[in-house]
Amino acid sequence: MMAASAIWRWSVLHLARQPLVLLLWGVSFLWMPLVQRLEPIPSLGSPQVETALAWCFPVGLLGVLLGLVTLSQHEEFLQRLDPLLRWAGDLGATLAPCLLLQLPIAAGALAGGTPVSEFVPRVPAILCTDLRLAGLALLMLLPGISTAARVLGFLGLAWLVPAFLAGGAPLAGRVAQLLDASDSLRCSEPLVCAASALPGAAFVVAAYLLRALRTRATDA
Repeated sequence: MMAASAIWRWSVLHLARQPLVLLLWGVSFLWMPLVQRLEPIPSLGSPQVETALAWCFPVGLLGVLLGLVTLSQHEEFLQRLDPLLRWAGDLGATLAPCLLLQLPIAAGALAGGTPVSEFVPRVPAILCTDLRLAGLALLMLLPGISTAARVLGFLGLAWLVPAFLAGGAPLAGRVAQLLDASDSLRCSEPLVCAASALPGAAFVVAAYLLRALRTRATDA
C-alpha cells in the first residue's frame, strides 16, 4: 500500500505543477458562489446542493481524465510493476485528481451559503460517481493503445454512449444506466446510493482481474 500511495502522490504532484490545473482549482472555487448568486428562480428541494452536484460530474470527469492521461504517458515504466501494485496505484492516481478538483467545488458551494447539513449527506453519491469514472479509466488502461485513443474511449464510455443510449430501447437504457456515472448524483436515499456504487466497484474489480490474467498469460 505504501508503494501504491507513492504513485498517488506522484500523480497529484505532477498535475499540481501544471498551470492549467492550478487555474482550474481557483476557477472551481469561485464558480459555485457566482452560479448560486445568479440562480434566477429557486427550485424545489435544496437548489444550492443540486447546483453543486450538477458541477461535480463534469469536474470529476475532467479530473479522472487528467489522471488517465498522466498514467498513459508513463505506461512504459508502470507496466513493469506487479499487477496488484499497478492496479492500486492506477486507482488512486485517477481518483486523487478527481477529488482534488471537486474539493474547490465543495468549498465554494459552502462558502456561497450551501448548508453543511444538506451537502454532507450527498458526499457518498459524489464518491460513487468518482468510483465509476475511475473504474472506466482503469479499463481503458488495459489495452495497449495510444493516449489519444484511451482519452477518446474513456469519453465515449463515460459521456457520449450514456447520452446517446438514454431514453432508447430497454436494453440500451440499461447499458446507459450502467455507464452513466452521473446517475449516482441523482440518488438521495442511502440504500439507493449504495446500490449505485456496485457498477463502479465491478469496473474496478474487473480491471484488476483482467490485468492479473494478462500478466499471468504473458509470464506463462
